Amino acid sequence: MLRYSIKRLLQLIPVALGVSLIVFTLLHISPGDPVKLMMGENVSQEVLERTREAMGLNDPFVVQYLNYIKDVFLHFDLGESYATKQPVIEEILKCFPSTLKLTLVSMAVATVGGILLGVLSAVNQNKGIDSVINVLALLGISFPSFWLGLLLILLFSVQLGWLPSSGLEGWKGMILPCTVLSLQSIASLTRMTRSSMLDVIRQDYVRTAKAKGLSAAAVIFFHEIKNALIPIITTIGMDFGSLLGGAVLCETIFSIQGIGRLMVDSIKRRDYPVVQGCVIFIALACCLVNLAVDLLYMVIDPKLKKTKTEG
Repeated sequence: MLRYSIKRLLQLIPVALGVSLIVFTLLHISPGDPVKLMMGENVSQEVLERTREAMGLNDPFVVQYLNYIKDVFLHFDLGESYATKQPVIEEILKCFPSTLKLTLVSMAVATVGGILLGVLSAVNQNKGIDSVINVLALLGISFPSFWLGLLLILLFSVQLGWLPSSGLEGWKGMILPCTVLSLQSIASLTRMTRSSMLDVIRQDYVRTAKAKGLSAAAVIFFHEIKNALIPIITTIGMDFGSLLGGAVLCETIFSIQGIGRLMVDSIKRRDYPVVQGCVIFIALACCLVNLAVDLLYMVIDPKLKKTKTEG
């Protein structure tokens, strides 16, 4: 398992290189002058040119990218923010706790809600409750998060005044953003859990467990859910990455000072080092989550451990 983990960690290097190249290229060809935004409209052209030269923005694209890669991969330096003059890694780490808190709580809500609804739907297949859950899951996947967020703010914050419309202070402040962020994950987990459970329910060992006189709860929790976990964990791992990315919209709507809000603000002011650092940070975080999911597979199903380590 250790050798497999090291191998997967080494694979993060080409991932980071690919992500950095894509983001660097998109920012390079995007309109707007970060120096002019940083120094204002009243600065002379001569001063602007000297500043661009000092910042290396007049260098050819290849030279700029190679210098950036050298700083990131050899010196572990994501650069300095154009706007605040602070190291990018400090800006990211300052905002990351809010994003992590929002993502973890939303993932916990989505996992519990999705698995419970999926199991309930599977054990009541083709009944009324199954149809209701399927319709709700379809609606959950279909609702755009930005539309739902604004709707919930209008209803619960503006009209009723029950919940705050911004921030993550206290448990009340967590309700609206976590609801918005977790809804689509609940829907996808519900559908995946239902499908996986229906495959397991038809297996011989489940019929044997029922024939032995085990209670319905024991059969569900110790035989069916346990053997349906692999695809469910896969969906959870994928949804975790989606939640990190979805936090960009959610943090903007609810004015949460996380990585997503930092990235949006940095894009507006053409703060390229911060945007690049945020994207690379999120990409590596998603890769580490996928690695954790793969290692969890091996714990749940030891047969997979031999397959992966030999591969």
